Amino acid sequence: MKKQILFLNLMLTSLIIIGQSMVQIEKFYGSDASTYDWLGISSSISGDWAIVGAPNETGQTNSGAVYIFHKENDTWSETQKIFASSSTEITWFGYSVKIKGNWAIVGAVDWDNQSKGAAYVFYNNNGTWEETAMLLAGDGEDGDFFGRSVSIFGNYAIVGAYGDDDGGL
Repeated sequence: MKKQILFLNLMLTSLIIIGQSMVQIEKFYGSDASTYDWLGISSSISGDWAIVGAPNETGQTNSGAVYIFHKENDTWSETQKIFASSSTEITWFGYSVKIKGNWAIVGAVDWDNQSKGAAYVFYNNNGTWEETAMLLAGDGEDGDFFGRSVSIFGNYAIVGAYGDDDGGL
């Protein structure tokens, strides 16, 4: 059974899992998000930080964006909106996101408009998330979709490229 979810009102719901039931405790909204930004297509949480992708965000020619939320005194609030430093039209920055501790990684599956893709690494510098690296596949080709899935832990990152004809990551 395949489920498809569409976030039309650009909201995310924070849930607490209690036993086998879930209780909604808060909704997240992008400060300037609009209906078709795809806010929430990707999301990740680590401690008091959450990162949410909006790959169809139109602020920079449909290049995408991510929203950073921070929890303080039991209240979540948006603290930063991030765009890719090097992007082209329709980059889909934010298609995948992962946050772990002070590190975050963001996938941009259509970085070059030919779906080679890219991933961007960010570090939390006293509450401000700063880009530290842009990752490209060494053997990247059109249609690889590098950045379709991302993960990060300490000094290690892994980036998926499901369209890679070599079958690699």
